Amino acid sequence: MWATRQTRIYRRLLLGLAALAFFAAARPAHAQIPTYTESTLYTFTGDDGYDPWSGLIQATDGNFYGTTSQDGSGGAGTVFKLTPDGVFTTLYGFCSLDGCRDGGPPYDGLVQGTDGNFYGTTYQGGAYGNYGTVFKITPAGALLTLYSFCGQLDCTDGYNPEAGLVQGADGNFYGTTYSGGKLGTGVGTIFKITPAGALTTLYVFQGAGGSFYGENPDTTLVKATNGNIYGIADSGVDNSDGTVFQITPAGAVSEFYGFCGGTGSECPGGSFSALMQGTDGNFYGTAASGGANGYGMVFSLSLSGTLTDLYDFCSLSNCSDGSDPTGGVIQGTDGNFYGTTIGGGAQNYGTVFKLTPSGTLTTIYNFCSQGGSAECTDGYYPRTGVIQGKDGNFYGMTSDLVFKLVPSVNLNATTSILATPNPVDRGQTVTLTAGVTGTQGTPTGTVTFSADGTSLGTQTLNSSGTATMTVNTAAYALGTYSLLAVYSGNSTYKGSQSTADDLVIQKAASSVTLTASPNPAQPGQTVTLSVMVIGEDGDPTGTVNFTVNGTSIGSKTLTSGNGDGVATLTVSTASLPAGTYPVIATYSGNSDYNGSQSPVEDVVLAVPQKDATNTTVSGAPNPVTPPASITLIAIVERTLVNGVPSGTVTFYYGTESLGTVTLDESGEASLTAPTTGLAAGTYPITVKYNGGANDLTSTSAPLNVTVN
Repeated sequence: MWATRQTRIYRRLLLGLAALAFFAAARPAHAQIPTYTESTLYTFTGDDGYDPWSGLIQATDGNFYGTTSQDGSGGAGTVFKLTPDGVFTTLYGFCSLDGCRDGGPPYDGLVQGTDGNFYGTTYQGGAYGNYGTVFKITPAGALLTLYSFCGQLDCTDGYNPEAGLVQGADGNFYGTTYSGGKLGTGVGTIFKITPAGALTTLYVFQGAGGSFYGENPDTTLVKATNGNIYGIADSGVDNSDGTVFQITPAGAVSEFYGFCGGTGSECPGGSFSALMQGTDGNFYGTAASGGANGYGMVFSLSLSGTLTDLYDFCSLSNCSDGSDPTGGVIQGTDGNFYGTTIGGGAQNYGTVFKLTPSGTLTTIYNFCSQGGSAECTDGYYPRTGVIQGKDGNFYGMTSDLVFKLVPSVNLNATTSILATPNPVDRGQTVTLTAGVTGTQGTPTGTVTFSADGTSLGTQTLNSSGTATMTVNTAAYALGTYSLLAVYSGNSTYKGSQSTADDLVIQKAASSVTLTASPNPAQPGQTVTLSVMVIGEDGDPTGTVNFTVNGTSIGSKTLTSGNGDGVATLTVSTASLPAGTYPVIATYSGNSDYNGSQSPVEDVVLAVPQKDATNTTVSGAPNPVTPPASITLIAIVERTLVNGVPSGTVTFYYGTESLGTVTLDESGEASLTAPTTGLAAGTYPITVKYNGGANDLTSTSAPLNVTVN
């Protein structure tokens, strides 16, 4: 069922390897010592799938996900999950439904959508025959066929999607079909499909008959930082080996770059890998043939359309640097590029390589290095590329296993330490931050902090390679302390020690607050000046000097007060005229604290203005029957400030004075008036407060006294 696809690709592969074998035999042997150790995470058995054609992805849950192109429960490949510890789970076996309506096999890998599910394509199968599908699968393994190709008349929607999908900024997925699109002339399409499965054909390749040369796209698209999506199709503007096309966010498709074909350092051959965009904005990719030696190359392509040949394989004797890179490259956390070759190397079974941005290549692993050439227990002919895991190690696949590459010799790591704040006031908390960096991913492990050789504690590095701890300096004497951070190392990195950082613990800062009471005060009143000296290193001790306009008016020794130093000074104002007196309190400091000074406290001495008063009068009994007497009571109160008025009040009947009485300490005065001889009637009584030193006069409302 799958013979057409595999025959085409295997023919391309075997021709390259046969040529390489002849080429290698004519050269002297050359071997390179591997710098990484390979271990097998999982070996495929066939029941769980076999022969992956595309690389792994590491999902947001930290596990690895991928596809195989053969075997499995339905015989047409699988989707699987693999933990970093090597626990394998088959999520789905393709061709499990009658007529392979669920599709199969998948020749490319998965992409994790923003919804957390995985999306991919199958080359054949589906609802309309062996034309391929687009599918969605959950992390738990529930598969949904989103689209079956060749569902339109004459397969105008295309068929046989060989490449995987990429999710655009709009949330939709973009992909290509290898064939179809237009009856007779269609040689592949570019399509957009929503997460719900609604497909739109964006472009139909027609070779020389299209808007630009190009046909049979078979590499996964890449979403670039400029918002466009890029891919590669066979043929080009001059009938060469390929063309790079671009898709704008609006869906417009056009040619971006045409490869020249043939051999030569500037000409990649066919069998391109998918492009990837580096941190510098350029695209990077591989061609499995072409280049200066005809055995493939790594190239870069700028967004302005400039192609650069970075490395030509088979440049070393016996092709010990590898040949036929089919899996593309990824950019590691160290900025270098990593990939695989399907041939060449020390054993002639392929390699994993590192390439600097300037084009210096290092072989970091040669396949078939374990178990002898008859067994190759470490795998051989790696068709897929590698990925760098979150742990900094590299992961990839051969036809029968999943492997992990770890540096075989611990790498150097750089450790630094920083104290904040520095200098620090004694009693303050200082934060120590250690950072550990390396060239192969973020280092893990622990960091031990010390001061003058005494351990302060050990902390674990976080995912950014940093560790922090806080130290309270209250228990330390003033002076300079030499801080160090010592990294423990791990399976990838050697331990390392930071350069010493001198932490200076200086006298603690203090602050002074000053209050005066009462304020304002009246000339002659006593004013109490109160200070509080605040510090972070226990109760400040020492003296405080009080000054007015630079002249000392007294000093006091601090006493303890709830963690602060306090003192009071009582000052008489008897000899001072009214006015404003700026008072400052200055703390002397001590062996632990720096001195400090309060803000100015303006003490105001002012002669108060007289206050308004309110006078009321009452009488009893009322009505009164002669010859009984009536007692009249006057009350005087201030209206603005507290206190009791003093002085006298005069009782009146009309304008006739009934008598003057002195207010008591509560502001009251009473007068007993006889009623003998008074005719029956109503008599209006008023009271006038005669004022005082600080109080204005006031007169009550009339009190009507009724005489029976």
